[in-house]
Amino acid sequence: MKPASEKIDHISVEPQSGGAADPWQGISADVIRRFVDVLCTERGLPNGVLSAYRADLDALDRWLIETKQRTLVSATDADVREYLSVSLSCLRAFYGFLVNAGCRDDDPTEPGRAPRSLSALQRDREH
Repeated sequence: MKPASEKIDHISVEPQSGGAADPWQGISADVIRRFVDVLCTERGLPNGVLSAYRADLDALDRWLIETKQRTLVSATDADVREYLSVSLSCLRAFYGFLVNAGCRDDDPTEPGRAPRSLSALQRDREH
């Protein structure tokens, strides 16, 4: 298999009927599958990580199609930044809700809060 840094050999693109503005529409699932296959082969990432990557890319692709009429392949810098901003806003609202409801004592999305290290998270799981 080719290194991930090289271009994908060939992806057949046939514009959708009805004059779809994005010629990549309808093939994101295939591109995501190929990307995950490359990660699996070249990096040997665990299935849980690969599934999380796939889910994140699927979610971004759906959001792009619904809000921007674009796909992962044709997304702009502004599109991706907007998606990340919306996602972070959602998470902040969700954790604020949990704090206000008394389900949590802290908000892990609180600005200025230092992110926990991976080793600290792993220690928590082990105990």
